[in-house]
Amino acid sequence: MDVGHFLYERVGFIRQLYMTSAATYIERKRLIDAGEAPFEPPYSEDGEPPFLVEWLEADDSLHVLGYACLSMLSDTMKVFFDAWQREARVRDDPSLDKVFKKNGFVQGYRALFEKSLGIRFADSKVDMLLLEQVVMARNRIQHQEYLGSNRPSHSQADLNRLHNPFFMDKQERSLLVREKKNGTSIWLMAPRVSVTGTQLLTVLKEVERFSTWMDKAMQKVGERRGKRLHEKP
Repeated sequence: MDVGHFLYERVGFIRQLYMTSAATYIERKRLIDAGEAPFEPPYSEDGEPPFLVEWLEADDSLHVLGYACLSMLSDTMKVFFDAWQREARVRDDPSLDKVFKKNGFVQGYRALFEKSLGIRFADSKVDMLLLEQVVMARNRIQHQEYLGSNRPSHSQADLNRLHNPFFMDKQERSLLVREKKNGTSIWLMAPRVSVTGTQLLTVLKEVERFSTWMDKAMQKVGERRGKRLHEKP
């Protein structure tokens, strides 16, 4: 099975799905901001921006679309690791069950492949914490706690671990965080999970970079195994 090929196919599908589906909402926001038809500003003295409800609805829609794509990406990454485990004939290691359960499947597979195959994810030069944040954000998206919003907030546990979460609006961070002299942060309230087009495209590219590296790392594993078999008397 060409694991890398199918990873690229799925990531490419996610990319085109977002870009095609987002176009309508991006255009609606642009029309409202520009005051173009059918969103010409009516005369009003109440001071509220015209078509605010429609603008916020389009903005929320873009984030929810990003959530769907990020969830697909998280599942794709899980299937990607599963596929390589099967291809490399690596058995589950009960001693690593706690790593999977406590730290998530990215760190779990990192430990499994390093122990079983000598593959070190750190050698990829890919931002593995960013890939972990895909899974963390997906968990918040899939397990929302508040009915009154389409957008979930980061958990306190995630904020304690991540000084500056990637999937967060920079403006929200500037309004909600207070920096302490020792480098820690105090959050006035938990920021919402943000998945913009730029954020999504950035992480999609990083997943592709990791897949390219993984292909080469697994090829070396195959070469080592072949060499050992050839050297056997």
